[in-house]
Amino acid sequence: MPTLWKKAIVVPLLKTGKDPKSTACYRSISLTSTIGKSTERMINTRLNWLLEINNIMANEQAGFRIHRSTIEHIAKFSQFIKDALDNKRILTAVFIDFKSAYDSVWKENLLFKLLRSGIRSNLLQWLESFLSNRAHYSKYHILQTGLPKGDVTSCTLFNLYINDLTGELYSIPGIKCLLYADDVAFWTEVDKRKAEEKTEHTLSKALAILEE
Repeated sequence: MPTLWKKAIVVPLLKTGKDPKSTACYRSISLTSTIGKSTERMINTRLNWLLEINNIMANEQAGFRIHRSTIEHIAKFSQFIKDALDNKRILTAVFIDFKSAYDSVWKENLLFKLLRSGIRSNLLQWLESFLSNRAHYSKYHILQTGLPKGDVTSCTLFNLYINDLTGELYSIPGIKCLLYADDVAFWTEVDKRKAEEKTEHTLSKALAILEE
C-alpha cells in the first residue's frame, strides 16, 4: 500500500446530543486518499467474503455484516427475556461499550488472528502494509497502536480482533451474549432460589474476562 495513501487528516465530528465544549464528545475521522479508499473497499469486500464463506465470524456478532442489524439482536434478546419470564426465572444482563475500542487494538495480535483465521498470501501482506506506518496530520505523527477511524476496513478488522470473545464468555456456564461491533451484551438466567448469589458469581467471572 503506497505510503501516501496511509497519511490522514483527522477531522473531529461532534457526537449526537453531546457538549460541543468537551473534547471527549468528539469522534475523530481519518480523511485519506480517495484512490486509497476505493482500493480499501475492494480489499474489504474480499476480506468479508472470505470471513463469511468460511464461517469464521461468530454468529453473535452482527456489526457491519451484510444482512445483519441491531433489530435482529433486539428480537433475539427480547425472546430470551420472554422465555425467562415464562419459565419463572430471573434474567440479569450487562451492557458494555468499549471505550476507545479502535484505538486500543494491538496490531501484531490482530495480524496473528488474521493468519490464524486463514488469511494468507497477498491479502495478508496488503493488510499488514495497511496497518503499518500510518500517519495522522500533526507533523504526520506515526500511529503505533490502533485502527484508523473512518476507514472501511477498520470495522471488519475490529470484528475479527474480538471474534474470540464469544468463546471466552461461553466458557462460563450459563452465559449468553450478543455483539454489535464494540458493543457487548451478555446475560445469565437462574431460578429464583439463590438467584442473587448465582447471578453475581457468573456475571463477575464474565466481567473479569472482559477486563483481561
